[in-house]
Amino acid sequence: VRAKIYGNIITANKGNEIGCYGDDPVQPDIIGNNIIGNSKSGIHFGKNSVGFLIINNIIVQNDVGIDSTEGDIPDLQFNNVWNNGVNYNWRIRFWSMKGC
Repeated sequence: VRAKIYGNIITANKGNEIGCYGDDPVQPDIIGNNIIGNSKSGIHFGKNSVGFLIINNIIVQNDVGIDSTEGDIPDLQFNNVWNNGVNYNWRIRFWSMKGC
């Protein structure tokens, strides 16, 4: 499934704000969004997220900026990810990188 998520302002919500996961492979393009002050992850992707883009987003003041649970590492380009509880949290298949 190829989804396009462009030009949104997502703020002050309770949950994972952009969530990408499902039974079929999910391949979103997440481009030019402002994701600010949400209670969980700004962008969360799960185990069937593959080959996707996260470009030119502002992701600040969330619990986690960009969060993965066993998805592929996305193509990250020119994002402004800062002042989150944790900016990047990768749990990719058999290893983990937390707290950048």
